[in-house]
Amino acid sequence: MDSTETNWEYCRIKLIVVHDGKGHSDYSGAPPNYWFQFVAYVQTARKSYVAAQSEKIPFPSQAILTADPKPVQSHHQNFLSMLLSTLENDGWESLGQKGESWWDIELRRLEQPQQSWLGKVKSLLSVN
Repeated sequence: MDSTETNWEYCRIKLIVVHDGKGHSDYSGAPPNYWFQFVAYVQTARKSYVAAQSEKIPFPSQAILTADPKPVQSHHQNFLSMLLSTLENDGWESLGQKGESWWDIELRRLEQPQQSWLGKVKSLLSVN
């Protein structure tokens, strides 16, 4: 590999539905709680990880009755904006919307160098 070659890592914002695990399945009779959450997933040839995620965003339990519940941009954009701000502070740059959904955004940043386990141990043991 050419040492002048620029290596980028890419992440994509996805929407997940989070469930608290309570409710009908625990026989309490209480309705389960659901939240939306925006998550920035990174996938490279060597690793995959979550770069950042938004706070959980509550939505009414009756919304889960729809086949495909979606957040409302006018009500939920601020959660996505905070996530994007966090990512930008970590060196990510937006490449814009990639899918049909308003939250499906791709970002990139220069690939972070991987430190070997021996390097990590040495840095932990080093005395300044």
